[in-house]
Amino acid sequence: MGFLSPLCPVCNSGSEIATHALFFCQFARSFWFASPFSVRFESMPDDPTMLLFHVTSILQGFLFTSFANHLWALWKFRCKHTCEGAPLIVDPILKMAEYYNRLSRITSNLAIQKPLRHIWTAQAPNLHEGFNCFVDGSFISTGSAGWAYLLMNGKNLIQYELQSGESLSAFEAELKALSLAVKTAILLELNACSFFTDCSQLQQIMDGRLAPETCQWQWQCFNEVLDLLNNFRSHPGFVCSYIPRESNLDSHLLANYARIHGIVCIDFSYPLFSLVSDMEQVVM
Repeated sequence: MGFLSPLCPVCNSGSEIATHALFFCQFARSFWFASPFSVRFESMPDDPTMLLFHVTSILQGFLFTSFANHLWALWKFRCKHTCEGAPLIVDPILKMAEYYNRLSRITSNLAIQKPLRHIWTAQAPNLHEGFNCFVDGSFISTGSAGWAYLLMNGKNLIQYELQSGESLSAFEAELKALSLAVKTAILLELNACSFFTDCSQLQQIMDGRLAPETCQWQWQCFNEVLDLLNNFRSHPGFVCSYIPRESNLDSHLLANYARIHGIVCIDFSYPLFSLVSDMEQVVM
């Protein structure tokens, strides 16, 4: 199957191959066997052919998704109860993103490219009530780019997405991040959401202080800007605000990660709970 990372992301031990995380990690096994989609057997088969059969069957479709749900929930639960204070947002996201990305490459012939659900939330300080979405784009001169958003309900992280591709400018990468976030908010049927970007030019266009026709990049992505403006105008509860880069490091790190690792798309989401106690009941 191939190595995924030096250590198991759940128990920090073991020979970290896919079969360890799926079968031998005692923490993961307890959650995996609790899944309604789980495959149960009394002992591990000695025949490598049979082991590969079990691994392949479990990694397909909803079986893998169900396992990943429990693995992620367990990892976050373990962090919450073994670390002082609430875990940081970015570190567990990047760890799981790396794990999922490598596992996806190994099993690229299987139908596992689906958004993962029921992800444990992280806490973020100094957020007002309601939906807040932090966006950022990462761009280098060679044309490669990454973009990401973090959607939060109050202090609860409920969804994030990473993508990478080609871009003609840093502005276009930021524009793609905001467009992706707005489309997600529309799909979730949010009546109101505050979008935060560290690109002052993009923010000024969204609030009407800067006309798109006056910008030097208008020939590059003019239509995309108009589409985004129409989305904001058709949803009066959507507001775009400027945020300094130092206050937007979470989405900035995710965008950089997407660009550097060439992530096509990683999308993790959680049902729209507003209270941490609700989350604890789901996990427990």
